[in-house]
Amino acid sequence: MIIGIDFGTSTTVVRYIEEGYRKPDMIVDSNGNHIIPTVIYKNAAGIFSYGCEALTALESDKQMGKKGELFANFKMDLLEPEGSPKRALAEELILQFLSEHVYKLVSNQVAGVRGGESYDIAISYPAKWTGSMADFMVNAVKMAGFSPRKVIKMTEPEAAVINMLHNHQRELIQSSLLKVGKPLHIFTLDMGAGTTDITIFRFSLKDDGSFVLDNQLPYPPVDNPYLCGGREIDGILFSFVKEHCRKYGVPLDEEDFDVSVAKRWKDSFCSDKLKMNENVGFPHELLAPLRYIPGGTEALRAFYFDRNVYESITKEHWHNLYNLIKCAIRKYEDIYGIGAEGIDLLTITGGHSQWYTVLKLFNGEGIAGIGAEDDADGVKFTRLLDDPRRFEKFIDPRMHESVANGLCYVDEKIDIHQSSANNVWVQLVINDKESEVYKVVSQGRTLPCSE
Repeated sequence: MIIGIDFGTSTTVVRYIEEGYRKPDMIVDSNGNHIIPTVIYKNAAGIFSYGCEALTALESDKQMGKKGELFANFKMDLLEPEGSPKRALAEELILQFLSEHVYKLVSNQVAGVRGGESYDIAISYPAKWTGSMADFMVNAVKMAGFSPRKVIKMTEPEAAVINMLHNHQRELIQSSLLKVGKPLHIFTLDMGAGTTDITIFRFSLKDDGSFVLDNQLPYPPVDNPYLCGGREIDGILFSFVKEHCRKYGVPLDEEDFDVSVAKRWKDSFCSDKLKMNENVGFPHELLAPLRYIPGGTEALRAFYFDRNVYESITKEHWHNLYNLIKCAIRKYEDIYGIGAEGIDLLTITGGHSQWYTVLKLFNGEGIAGIGAEDDADGVKFTRLLDDPRRFEKFIDPRMHESVANGLCYVDEKIDIHQSSANNVWVQLVINDKESEVYKVVSQGRTLPCSE
């Protein structure tokens, strides 16, 4: 059995797969949700709660006028210098969350964890993390109460690619994209709440179905000032609604409207509505309070939010992201000689990747001219543009789960059964001149292959 833990900035996803099964099972939070909020709440009495229970306790205390302390986004503070107070608190909170919540959920839902069954744990981490940061997560899992045979650490983009290969290996083979001996260069965009991380690497399939991921380039470095995470969009949406109400003389009380409300509006309505090119209504949680405030009705009637508005207020965010994409691909070309035109597949993962705008940076449409086909300073992903399947067909519709699922497939091989029944020889005849005879495929060789 393998347990995959994708510990994220805003949400954590845990999956496990038992030997002989093809599909991972879900670990659900206390309320049955298969996505676990990465939050800790400490109420006024000093009692801690975690995940969905923490958010419920926070809202309940707000309604009763009680104040507690919410710990969120603490994964980001692992980027602080070792030994700093913020880094120390982050490590403490991560261990607490894993031991008091994740371990208890897993051990209650998977009998073998407490029953002495042998299992491995695979845990993910951002590609740009330092070795000490990744090692901390491995040690935290061991200290949380688990007793695995081994702990496997894997970058989030690697896990996402393994999940994609598992889900689409037959289509990849049938489309001739996946061949033994033919390397694929894969561009992976891992878009989380805290940061967006890029990894470019080469994938090579062997005769026995095993594969190698090498020539890896994680980007940007830890100290890069551009985060491009989902939290930035939360802040932009929060400011937009607040400024709209201010124009109508409607002050928004922090008790009624904060960034967390903007995030829920984004997750529940904005992302899906804009993807379908529909207008987005005013945040539901503010409808009742505004109706009883002078000017509130006018503010509601005048509210308008569509793709044009969204792209206008978030333009800088996508501009920064596109700069990361350009810098990453140019650095990869400098090191490995493969530029944007040589990228074979695009893989996208993470909760922030739900936006329709992401693919526009790759398919030539662009955002406000950024990444468009006529963008003189842009990069052209030629193979993706010529064959849209390479970035549309193989993207997981549940991107926020792809890393945890991929972690469960770390030991899997690509299922290739077909082999050549004959030796295959080739001779070229050009202008009546015959070339030598070349053996290109040997009998028994795994197909498809590249010779």
